[in-house]
Amino acid sequence: MTQCLPPQISDEAKSGGYSDAVVLGMGGSSLCPEVLSMTFGQHAGFPALHVLNSTDPAEVKAIETLADPKTTLYIVSNKLGSTLEPNIFKQYFFEKSGGRSGNAGSRFIAVTDPGSEMEQVAKADGFSRICYGVPSIGGRYSALSDFGTVPDAVAGLDIPRLLGNLPPESPILESDGMKFFTDACNAFQLQGTTAVELLRSHLNRLGAGDYFALLGYIQMNASHEEDLQKMRLDVRNKKRVATCLRFGPRFLHSTDQAYKGGPNSGVFQQITCDEAHDIPIPGQKFTFGTVKAAQARRRFRRPRGKAAAGIARPPAGGFKNGACNTGSSDHGGTKVNANRNGGSRQNGRQHVAPPGAWRA
Repeated sequence: MTQCLPPQISDEAKSGGYSDAVVLGMGGSSLCPEVLSMTFGQHAGFPALHVLNSTDPAEVKAIETLADPKTTLYIVSNKLGSTLEPNIFKQYFFEKSGGRSGNAGSRFIAVTDPGSEMEQVAKADGFSRICYGVPSIGGRYSALSDFGTVPDAVAGLDIPRLLGNLPPESPILESDGMKFFTDACNAFQLQGTTAVELLRSHLNRLGAGDYFALLGYIQMNASHEEDLQKMRLDVRNKKRVATCLRFGPRFLHSTDQAYKGGPNSGVFQQITCDEAHDIPIPGQKFTFGTVKAAQARRRFRRPRGKAAAGIARPPAGGFKNGACNTGSSDHGGTKVNANRNGGSRQNGRQHVAPPGAWRA
């Protein structure tokens, strides 16, 4: 399986003498190329990038008129390989480009998951390249996989530079053994020099019609639930908004569908911890704790909400029943990540937030 490296894709597109490049896709697999092509426009020496994601006959004809099939590079973007629209787009423009007898495949690239029907079609028709997606990444989240980077590399975007400039998370406060992390958006919005001030600033983003979700990536037991419910009720009583408490990662397969697809009115607080006693998984290089941390990290970036940040506050005395590390760790204290669409992530020593912090 050959890796499609963006610099190589760019070089081939530039040296191929193409006037245009057309993404033949539908839905999530075509949105990122469309947005970036509209944002950055055409780069000198590279083909102009267009996106076809409609079966409207007039739109199909417009693309054919705009981009001469004889000088156009086509990128068939079909994750599962069975989606109707990209397949019929391919059939139409493949024949317009001369079909097999005319070596049309030399002007086609496929972006698809390994083993898909589109992979087989691309091999049979002699596509110049087959770029593979990651099966575990859904089409709606594929912007930074090959589905997004291959078309953008064809258009001349500097993909390594683009990815390197994504907003990093950086510490905005170190206090009482706790480190608070956030991206640029939250750093601008969160104000304060202490744990209490940062948490108050986060919760003050709650307004009429909003809701507050407290998301605990810790062991679900009666003790933890009692402590977190107290936090939730403090927020409810002070802010007079709807509130909920959920334990992760189990909620990812239930109420998380509302968090990431519902109204843009959620304010999220996410709490995690290091594992005092992690458990290895037979036959794997990772542990259960690694999986949980990855799920929390991914969820941290995904919810649809107006605000997500804050300060994690473990229950007084640390998490119980050996669920979390209550002593010092290699992390050198507590680390809290706050992101625009996430919550907070705590590693290392357990630390109790200052009194009254949750009533701020």
